[in-house]
Amino acid sequence: MAAVEDVAAYLDACGHGTVGTDIMRHGFLGDFDDEAGTYDNLILVTQPGGMPAVQAFAAKVSDRPSVQVFVRNTDMTTAQAKADAVYDDLDGLATTTLGSNTYLLVTADSPPVELGRDGNRRAIWVVGFSLMKRN
Repeated sequence: MAAVEDVAAYLDACGHGTVGTDIMRHGFLGDFDDEAGTYDNLILVTQPGGMPAVQAFAAKVSDRPSVQVFVRNTDMTTAQAKADAVYDDLDGLATTTLGSNTYLLVTADSPPVELGRDGNRRAIWVVGFSLMKRN
């Protein structure tokens, strides 16, 4: 399972929503900004890339993927609160199994950042995370 799927499932387990209903994964920002307003309140987990794997004695020790978690809501205060809760639940998570993978550490790249509002006036916040996944 990819990091984006692991994180989406973890957010589901933490009560932030339900994968496939109001937690989406492997999406693109274009899909996220649906002008039809189909999904007003949701969380989108994407995987923009990551850092090079950690090597030791010519062997890969761990992968270092990254994920971005976008929170969109019709209410700015609710969007910020959800982004803050995602930040609190993931930042500093250490030596834990998500899906079938063991993550040695999950750290936020920064606190949640407000991106503003989309064309339908829905508030959008984002927080990025760097992960270290054991091979």
